[in-house]
Amino acid sequence: MTTQSINGWIDKPLEGFYAHIYSNGHSVKNLFETEEDRIFGMNLLPIAAHACDVSLLMIQVMGTHFHEIVRGRPEDCERMRRFIKRQLETWMKKTGRKEYIPKGIDISIDGIETETELKNKIIYVYRNSIAAGFPQAPWRYRWGPGDILFVDHNVTESYGTCIGSLSVRQRKAMFNTKVQLPSDWRYDDSGMIIPHSYLNWDVVERLFMSIRAFLAFLHQKKDIEAQIDRESSNSLLQDRSDKALRDEARELCRSLFRRDSVCKASMDERYSAGIPSAKQAWTNAWPWPRNYGETTGPILFHSWQGSRCLTKSYCLRCSAANPMAESLP
Repeated sequence: MTTQSINGWIDKPLEGFYAHIYSNGHSVKNLFETEEDRIFGMNLLPIAAHACDVSLLMIQVMGTHFHEIVRGRPEDCERMRRFIKRQLETWMKKTGRKEYIPKGIDISIDGIETETELKNKIIYVYRNSIAAGFPQAPWRYRWGPGDILFVDHNVTESYGTCIGSLSVRQRKAMFNTKVQLPSDWRYDDSGMIIPHSYLNWDVVERLFMSIRAFLAFLHQKKDIEAQIDRESSNSLLQDRSDKALRDEARELCRSLFRRDSVCKASMDERYSAGIPSAKQAWTNAWPWPRNYGETTGPILFHSWQGSRCLTKSYCLRCSAANPMAESLP
C-alpha cells in the first residue's frame, strides 16, 4: 500500500519502521492446540518483543497461527521473528508434536508504510477472531488484546498480579523463559501475562484519535480484509528460502527416483516418472491418444548441451508428439 492523495487528503507516511508479523496457518496442524499452548503463545510474543527491543501494538493468537503489529528497527523485528520461530519449534518438540512441523514454522514480516495501512492492519488483527468464527465481540476473545482501547486505564492496569512479586526461579517456571521481564508487568490466575501490561495501547489510541474513529474502522470492509489476506499469502510464498526449496526438490527426487537430484536419474527413470504427471496435468485440456506416451511421450525434464536438447523426443518442450510444444517457453 502506498501514499495516496485524494482531494487534498494525504495518507501520511509513517515515521519509523512498523510491521505486520504473522505465521503461516497452513504450514502446521494445530500450532496452539490446548489452553497451555495458547498461554505459551500469548506469553511468547511479549517476551520476544521485550528481548529484542520491539514495541507491540496489537496481537492475536489463533489455533493455527498468530498475528502481531509491531514497531522497532527492522533488524530487531527480524531478530524477534527468529526468536519466536525458534521458541515455537522447540515448544512443538517439547509437547510431542514434532511431526506437525516437518518443514518448520513459516513466519513472515510485512512492512507498513502509511497511517491508513497501519490502522487497517491493526483492525485486521483485532478482528481476526471474528473472521475465524468467534461469535462475540473481538474484545471478548481471550487470546487477543482484550478490552484495553479507549477504556479507564487506571482500572484496567490494576488487574492481575505483578511479576515483581515472583522469585527468579518462579518466573522461569511460569513463563518458560530466562529473559528478565519487567517487574511491573502483570499476569492472571492462569499464568498469562496481561496484554495491557505490554501493548502500546496509548500509541494505538493516538493513531485513531477518538473512539468514534476507532469504531468506524472496526467496521472494516471485506475487500480490505481480502487485500490483506492476499498480501499475507504472497509474502509467505516469497519468504520460502532457497534452502527450503532445495530441500523440497531433493525430497521429490528421492520419492520419484530414490536419488538426491534429477541429474542422477537415468533417462528411463525420468521418462517413467514424467509420463503420469504429464497425462494428469493435461488430460482435461488435450485429446490424448489411448496409447500416448508408451513409446515416444514427453517427460518433464529438459536437458540442454549447447543448442541441442539431449532428451530429444522425450522432452516436454521439444517433443513433436507433445501438443503443447509450440506454446511452451
